[in-house]
Amino acid sequence: MQNKYAESDYMGVFEKEWKRLVCDEGGNLILDKVARELHDYSLLMENCTNVLQEYTFLSKPFTRADYVVEKIDEIIERRVQERLEEEIRRLREEAA
Repeated sequence: MQNKYAESDYMGVFEKEWKRLVCDEGGNLILDKVARELHDYSLLMENCTNVLQEYTFLSKPFTRADYVVEKIDEIIERRVQERLEEEIRRLREEAA
């Protein structure tokens, strides 16, 4: 997975993603719009952190996506293996 922007390209990100949302036609920041976007961003970060902690035991929302996906895959594989083992035990008990 690749990020859309380089980590150091914050002004490019602002120009392409945020300026139209938080500036007037003259390019001046509108504080209310900035505050609303930052509020939404804070909620997003909080929810991302909660999901990460619940499923991967990671707590940093800026953890690389490929690492998070790898951890979730490991958890899924472990849970599937546990269920298969439980089902095999159950079937053996029934057959006995």
